[in-house]
Amino acid sequence: MNETTTAPRVRLLDSTLRDGSHAIRHRYTPEQVELVAGRLDEAGMPAIGVGHGDGLGASSIQYMRSAHTDDELLSAARRAIRSARLAVTFQPGIGTKRQLERAAELGADLVRIATHCTEADIATQHIGLSRDLGMDVHGDLMMPHMTSPEKIAEQARIMVDAGATGVHIMDSAGALTMDEVKARLAAMLREFGGEAEAGIHAHQNLSLAVANTVAATQATTVSNKGPLHYLRTQNPLNPENLAVYPKRLPTNRPNPYTQPGAFDQLLCMTVNPGWGGQSFLPHTLGKVQRLRTLCGPE
Repeated sequence: MNETTTAPRVRLLDSTLRDGSHAIRHRYTPEQVELVAGRLDEAGMPAIGVGHGDGLGASSIQYMRSAHTDDELLSAARRAIRSARLAVTFQPGIGTKRQLERAAELGADLVRIATHCTEADIATQHIGLSRDLGMDVHGDLMMPHMTSPEKIAEQARIMVDAGATGVHIMDSAGALTMDEVKARLAAMLREFGGEAEAGIHAHQNLSLAVANTVAATQATTVSNKGPLHYLRTQNPLNPENLAVYPKRLPTNRPNPYTQPGAFDQLLCMTVNPGWGGQSFLPHTLGKVQRLRTLCGPE
């Protein structure tokens, strides 16, 4: 966000077809990728990540072999996408320059280049190559809980100077709290605000992915990565969690999300997740009843 705006400009990237592949042991088929990517594009998703969960070239004994190659999956997505940007992830030391070149040939528009939060310098040549290939480049600083906001800002500067148009904290361990997210994003924006975008890729380990994503927007980020990570849990909107969070905050402010009429519509998963034939979960009926009160009278 620049100084003249009054609200953060948030952009989304859906990582279902990339990070989501971890949950199914990297078994996405080209047909599934084409279907999901096409529907996401129709829904107006600005960017869609596709590929092995650990990025280009990761299909291996070490990172688990994918059922289909990067070429097959990216080609399938490209056939279906009309408006969204096709995004890939790349980790130096796993992928190679040739794989970046091939991704560009197959129509990738955006590459997310990820390093440990203190090792941004290993990505500079790959950032430069990606820009030369005509792709937009975002840097991802992984495990950001392991260092200070000031160090995060320093490492982000390295990526921006190398040509990245955005840098994001990738909370790989899901270890950050809301205040820690705000501190890191604020430090990054002080360092390069106006030159590049800043954002977050949140994980759910502490059940804070949604809260941390909201906190990131409050820190005036202008790009928001990974908002779908929290959907990898069976019950992302847990009424018990909504009631507890404000009590954990220093101000102990009343929680507007526990008041009747707080929501217009809520979705609660009542079956086991899977591709088909999912069994009903009887214990979710109580949660449905509690969620119903949050929507208020019809």
